[in-house]
Amino acid sequence: MPGTDDKLAAVKDVEQRVLGSLNVGRTPRRLLEELFKDLRSGINKGDSSGAALTREEAAKRVGKLQKESPFKTAVAKTLPDAMQCVSDSDAPVEYQHPGIACVKATVDAWPHWVVVRGPCASHRDVPEDNVLKLTVDFRPIGSPRIQKTRARYQLDGRPTDPPTQFPDRLQPYLENAAEHLSEAMNRFNENERLRELMWDHAISLAENFRSEFEKLRVGEIRTDYDEVKLLTACVEKLSEGEELLGLTDWATDAPWWQEDEASRFLDANAKAINHKASVRRIFVHSAFETDAERARRIKEMDRHVRLGVKVKFIASDNLPETMPELASQCVIRSNGATAHGWLTYRVELAHGKRPLRNVFSIDPKEIRANEQLLLSLWQSATKHS
Repeated sequence: MPGTDDKLAAVKDVEQRVLGSLNVGRTPRRLLEELFKDLRSGINKGDSSGAALTREEAAKRVGKLQKESPFKTAVAKTLPDAMQCVSDSDAPVEYQHPGIACVKATVDAWPHWVVVRGPCASHRDVPEDNVLKLTVDFRPIGSPRIQKTRARYQLDGRPTDPPTQFPDRLQPYLENAAEHLSEAMNRFNENERLRELMWDHAISLAENFRSEFEKLRVGEIRTDYDEVKLLTACVEKLSEGEELLGLTDWATDAPWWQEDEASRFLDANAKAINHKASVRRIFVHSAFETDAERARRIKEMDRHVRLGVKVKFIASDNLPETMPELASQCVIRSNGATAHGWLTYRVELAHGKRPLRNVFSIDPKEIRANEQLLLSLWQSATKHS
């Protein structure tokens, strides 16, 4: 399981701290050695607790009788006090009690509170008082850290070390995720199958997280097809001298244009136009659309024109044969002395032309290729008015 070696090392550290305060060969120390041995065995099996020993079994292991005074004192007083005494001074208040040892350790590259619970004098006539065992929780502290590498980054032309932690703007989200993970670890702790289920999913989420940041590193952002908040935010900030030049594949996008998200996107178009930006859009439609389909498309194009969008349309069979298969896309451009694009967007299709995801890119080659494609189509398309 993930982090098993780290967990064993953390528990061993707690064990050595507690044993260091107990006399060698005496009942409290011998009992605690047995309990920690069972706890380590449990961790190796994916559990968070050692075997539950009855008081009679525990007493036999240390060569005592259950009712003998040394054994009773060890369970009720010596061990609970010894465990509390080794806790870190800044341990959370809820863990500062007899029978609990709480120390810091690093597990899976995250700082954690290691919370070991053992015999506690507060039990009176409850089922837990009939058995002796140690349990351990690993509770993340704060947020995950990025492992520092020796790779060199460039900042304003100057080499600089990469960051060793996430920027402040991300910290609250990561800390919240760490807290949720800690609670999940406790909730899925009933048996090994549930723990494996949780960790498989958590690792899958982490791998997706890493994959998305790898895309960011090369200048690419991916979102679900129905999620266009990023594009909407970009468009509503356009102003004089800037332009959105886009294409919508009506056969694919017609249902989407009726969604609330599309209305918010069109509101952003209107804001950009009010700020004297230019918005142009090409509708590519099937050459075999029915009268009803054509009427719906014209109604939608009329809506765009009323907002100030410049609209053209072209049938798919009038596209150049050398042109690649089309999907909805756009380029956001600055129209200064030399027009240039700074962001391109496209819809990635799955098999059967089913919309799969949105892909944003700042790669200059991809921007130029899409820019040339859209400008060529604009010249070939028919104006809608």
